[in-house]
Amino acid sequence: GLSARIDGSSRFGTNKQYGFFPAASLGWVVTEESFLKDQKVLSLLKPRISIGRTGNQGFADFASLGLFSGTSGYVGIPGQSPLQVANPDLKWESTTQADAGLEMGFFDNRISAEVDVYQKRTTDLALNATAPATSGFTSQFKNVGTLENKGIELSLTTRNFVGDFTWTTTVN
Repeated sequence: GLSARIDGSSRFGTNKQYGFFPAASLGWVVTEESFLKDQKVLSLLKPRISIGRTGNQGFADFASLGLFSGTSGYVGIPGQSPLQVANPDLKWESTTQADAGLEMGFFDNRISAEVDVYQKRTTDLALNATAPATSGFTSQFKNVGTLENKGIELSLTTRNFVGDFTWTTTVN
């Protein structure tokens, strides 16, 4: 399958309000092919791959805006002072994840296994970063971080008893 979307949010700077988030996946149930129909050992063989990008806007509201505080009066006269410096280039945090896997079933799925390899990389993490003190502020909310997770997942399931009494065991 294929999908793509463009999302916009007023939480981001005026220069970067929109993000593009595509995804693609492919799977093939090999055991449904005619060359494997008559065999009795392999009940499921399905390789699959996917890659996709998602966006995150769930961090601080109004982080891209220059805000003011109304608590800066002087000698009883109301006043305002800057509360945070604006960042018109603040944008979506973006996570790209790639997965490859293989599902297998044996003896009418009495024994089944899955192997998955994945890599997940998040870029443009939005954090309070140090700002030059000459700006009048010590920090500014910016896209400055990157995070990566990767790994292998293994799963083995056995259906030990099938009938009135059922017992299934799964190990990850």
